[in-house]
Amino acid sequence: MVLSNIKDIIAISDLSDDIRKALLVISKIKKDINNGRYEIDGDKIFYMVSEYETHSDDLRMEAHRKYIDIQYVLDGEEYINVTDRENLDVNIPYTDDIIFYNMPAEYIKIKMNAGSVAIFYPQDAHCPCVACGNIGKVKKIVVKVAV
Repeated sequence: MVLSNIKDIIAISDLSDDIRKALLVISKIKKDINNGRYEIDGDKIFYMVSEYETHSDDLRMEAHRKYIDIQYVLDGEEYINVTDRENLDVNIPYTDDIIFYNMPAEYIKIKMNAGSVAIFYPQDAHCPCVACGNIGKVKKIVVKVAV
């Protein structure tokens, strides 16, 4: 996992060319962008813009095999809980590039504010959309970069 803000993350030297390309594109996006799916390089690199309300429960972790997730908060704030997916108990088996795990007893809780960016690799199980205190609205971009 990599955690930074949109202004500083592009300077990280060991990011892949595809991740860097995605970050350059989303760094120019304003929060008034419409919800939906947008392509950068077909199914190899694309992103989805969505607005939602955070939830108060840590329901389950998710992870992916085919895609790296880049999560960029445009507006609002949330926690994302993160742990290594090794030794987690499967909740819903893998399908459509997502597998769900039961919430483990221990994990890292990261706070994401407007401008925060997190990169989740296939080994990073994560539980996004968790409320920071009160339930609130978030507008986020999730980029999918093929592994």
